[in-house]
Amino acid sequence: MNRLFSRGQVILLWLACSAIFFEAFDVSIVNLSLPLIASDLRVSLATAQWVQTTYLLSFGGCLLLGGKLCDFAGSKKIFLVGMALFGVASLMAALSHQLLLLLGARVGQGVGAALAMPGGISLCRGISPANSSTGRPLEYSALLPPSDLPADSRWVVWSRPHSTGAGSSE
Repeated sequence: MNRLFSRGQVILLWLACSAIFFEAFDVSIVNLSLPLIASDLRVSLATAQWVQTTYLLSFGGCLLLGGKLCDFAGSKKIFLVGMALFGVASLMAALSHQLLLLLGARVGQGVGAALAMPGGISLCRGISPANSSTGRPLEYSALLPPSDLPADSRWVVWSRPHSTGAGSSE
């Protein structure tokens, strides 16, 4: 039986597509969770907006660097470094109970995503068979991420105790 992709290529494609999805998904889920983050950290909503801004500035500022590093050091290596950085920074963000720690973690997430995103896209393009169009794996990348776990805004602040509401004595 002639397969389009080997088992290893399917795993690599799934990992790269899922990483690309979750990096983009991060922006949306934090936007939805900003009121909860502001409440938990006891800051204004305008101040909590910096949680999103620091991620976007670090991501946008390092995205070209990530692409260039993929050219020089290899897509797989930069993708793995970016994912490791994104994962460690995500853990730091989940465990932070102060705004400055959360902002630092979000910068780490942005830099990690900026390294992993071009690496993931490059890996998707690199696994296409020689006799097919080079865009085929990128077409599949649009289909795979929705099969990931369903989203819940509580994931963003899973380690923080949730406030019981304004005026509550608890």
